[in-house]
Amino acid sequence: MRRLRAAAAGLTALALGAGLAVAGATSASAEPTGRWGTVTLSGASRDYTGTVTMPGFPETTFRSDSRQATVVSGASTWQSAATPVGAAGYGSSRGQTYLNQRPNADNPNAPATTTYTFAEPTPGAQSWAFVLGDVDADRATISATLPDGTAATAEQLGFGGTYNSCSSVTEGGWSCGRPTADDPTPGSDQPTWDPATRTLTGNASASDTAGASAWFSPTVPLGSLTITYTQRSGFPVYQTWFAVKTAAISGIATLDGIPSPAPPSR
Repeated sequence: MRRLRAAAAGLTALALGAGLAVAGATSASAEPTGRWGTVTLSGASRDYTGTVTMPGFPETTFRSDSRQATVVSGASTWQSAATPVGAAGYGSSRGQTYLNQRPNADNPNAPATTTYTFAEPTPGAQSWAFVLGDVDADRATISATLPDGTAATAEQLGFGGTYNSCSSVTEGGWSCGRPTADDPTPGSDQPTWDPATRTLTGNASASDTAGASAWFSPTVPLGSLTITYTQRSGFPVYQTWFAVKTAAISGIATLDGIPSPAPPSR
């Protein structure tokens, strides 16, 4: 009986990813739900530390030498369910916190480096994602390590595409404001991804626009993730979101051919 209870209890755990396989279980189901990360921040200019918390995801801490970093509520800027990342099962980030950061200094030779460290290997199989937003008059180079410390490839970062998150082009998006000299057609700007250098670069004129974004969903477990952020013109800022897919499993488990109903999901 103890073995049966253990098998049933195991089915109530939070599971990561849509393609979860439960060893020894049959007739079990898991409908994944997108959850966006909660960000905390402490420290001061060029010496920030913080955390990113998501259900069922390894403890995540970060350190940054950005000249200015803030946690934003997500009430006025967000990723809607109609963005590529939202449509991939992560839903809307509206009302969920994200990180705003500037370079170490406002010149092309003083990038800021932010490194996220995971207490345990992250899940693979594209069951979590990160988004970089407002990449226009700047560039962001992305690197990561695998759990054994070796460098992740560009392909393993799981680039999902570039897009614009403004409401003028994305249903349910945030208001991207009126046209300006730098952004005459709000909602049209998108950054460019170069897999050879793992760099996301803003528009060719390095103009200040709104909503230029890209998302990534790593295909393999990671041990760390680093964003190196560089100014190209003006006083730019970029945004970072994290999201994960989780599911509560319910169904019938069998052990040695004996069915054991899983406890109800909570």
